[in-house]
Amino acid sequence: AASFFSPIVRSSDALSPPTPSMAVTALGVCPLPPKRRRGCPWLLGFVVIALTHPLEGVDTGTDAVALSLSGALGSGSAPNASVFPRISGHIVPPMFTEVAGPKNTNKFWANWVVGEGARKPIYPMPFALQWRPHGDCQAGELTVSQGEPEYDYADGGSRIQRYSTPFVSEFALSTVEQLARGEHVVVAEGLFGIHVEVRGVERGGLTPRVMYPIFSGMAYVSCRYEGGLTPRLSSGPRSLSWIRKVHDGIWTFRNSAGKQFRVYALTMDHEFVDSSFDFDSSGVLNRPLDGWLRVALLDQPGDGAVLDAHARAILVDLDVQVLTRGVVNYDFVTASAPGVSLLHFAYAHHLKMMVGSGQELATLSPVRSPTKGNMRGVVGDSWRLAVDMSEAMSLGFLPAGELAPDRRTLLAEEALKTLEWFREDGNWRSTMLRKSYYFSGKGFQKVASVCLLVEEFFGLESNHTRECANILAKGFKCLYDRKHAGDCANAPDGSFYDEQWGGLPSMEGFFDRGCYGRTDFGNACYNDHHYHFGYFVVSAAILVKLTPSSATDVAFTSYINALIRDTANPSPTDPFFPRFRSFDWFDLHSWSRGVVPSVDGKDQESTSEELNLLYGIYLWGGVMHDPALKELGATMMSLCAATIREYFLM
Repeated sequence: AASFFSPIVRSSDALSPPTPSMAVTALGVCPLPPKRRRGCPWLLGFVVIALTHPLEGVDTGTDAVALSLSGALGSGSAPNASVFPRISGHIVPPMFTEVAGPKNTNKFWANWVVGEGARKPIYPMPFALQWRPHGDCQAGELTVSQGEPEYDYADGGSRIQRYSTPFVSEFALSTVEQLARGEHVVVAEGLFGIHVEVRGVERGGLTPRVMYPIFSGMAYVSCRYEGGLTPRLSSGPRSLSWIRKVHDGIWTFRNSAGKQFRVYALTMDHEFVDSSFDFDSSGVLNRPLDGWLRVALLDQPGDGAVLDAHARAILVDLDVQVLTRGVVNYDFVTASAPGVSLLHFAYAHHLKMMVGSGQELATLSPVRSPTKGNMRGVVGDSWRLAVDMSEAMSLGFLPAGELAPDRRTLLAEEALKTLEWFREDGNWRSTMLRKSYYFSGKGFQKVASVCLLVEEFFGLESNHTRECANILAKGFKCLYDRKHAGDCANAPDGSFYDEQWGGLPSMEGFFDRGCYGRTDFGNACYNDHHYHFGYFVVSAAILVKLTPSSATDVAFTSYINALIRDTANPSPTDPFFPRFRSFDWFDLHSWSRGVVPSVDGKDQESTSEELNLLYGIYLWGGVMHDPALKELGATMMSLCAATIREYFLM
């Protein structure tokens, strides 16, 4: 069942008390007779998990070990070219990037790696960033917003209906010298952020440059100057009211809106610069700097000491390690002075999941992010999170518990009538083959759910179960072997393997503006893959349950593996797909929209369908006897459920 939740999230206090956890399962049946079921959501099976305080009963994970995921899902193999023809020439090609191989499409920075998005903001919470031209350089100034939300009220002003946080430039980082004509360049990317360079004019064989490491949760906006460039704190629309030196390498400035910020100048060795460096009243440093400039919000006077203490630890990379038993490690890589630990912002749900002694809460004022409420400063070069997976790991194919006898009789009758309707006039085709991946996928899972009920009531070896499983298998063959599948009218056109982005965009809409959303919700532009493909993954797991021999059908299993690799590839060594295209390991839920640029950044349109994919990965790992994949699915499902409860179920 598809439920579309607003991407607007509630303001969450990082120290709010936990609420009781809950797990809900449901199964609904349409009461209409089979002939009238075309427009009815009959026999919809769905599972909703909501773990709101995941640390209950969870230890610190001291004996958890890393899941072995490097070779998962055949990650060293190219997608079958007869099923996914290789192609280049995407209507929205990657631009302004030097990253080789597969590239992320659904992360917060995606605006900056497509042509139409270069002038749009990105959202590495708690900041929003946007380029502003300076001279001939289109990325000459990096403008920084740390704005306040604007509210719309309903019910006579008693209830917040929605809110938005406009982009307002508090300050900008730039150079006195004119930089080279053109745009920024992304030189590295990972799961949590990017390195971006803006380059100057080559002189004497050397190219001056400014490099910005940009990550979700960063406490400081940082840039590294090389090649004799002179830093400048720009203003507009808010002007620089004053700037005062606090100590060698440390300043405070205030803008015309009354916001104060701490500024740091560091050497390449990550030490504060000496007394010869100073800013003038217009925000220009008095001499070139080969080193780092960093800026942080100074919300309260007491925050200065905390920010000063950690200013010499600069985040340059961040990766995730998924361990057994619901444990996740964030491993921060820093460029830092000896003995200085990293300061990084955490969301409310991070704090509820943190275990162990590797991190501690900083005595720093909370910072409001554009969405998801307050963020709190955490000190430590690694974080350990733990989530209770027991509910996720207990899930089966059908809801737990026993049906009352009268209900069981009714459901058995309805399941058999529905199977009979599938048989009539080839109705299974009109249910499963509906041109688009999205609506076809929903049809596949409807049929698969009916097959599960038929097995439940009539047994695995009954003719009814075998017939239903065969229908499901025929539908899948129309996706991966259409040439030999018989009548596949109205099946999706298929998908390419896109050599530019590294993924499986639909053929329909690949060459035209339908990619932007008009055709199959923008599947060709990587929008909603985790919604669309989740239906097929769940259905495939059901087919293997009903027909175990299908687990040895390489054409079938490699097709499903490819769908999972496209949406949630866990392998860091896969040369064909980016890691975890949709899932954001910092926010702990997935993002939609793909490569289509948007001034509002990414969104999350359907929390239920995201969970459906993660549930499918869990089921697929189980039927394919891959315990690491099964546990990965359960871990992601549990993390995502906790996040959805925190921010989306308002």
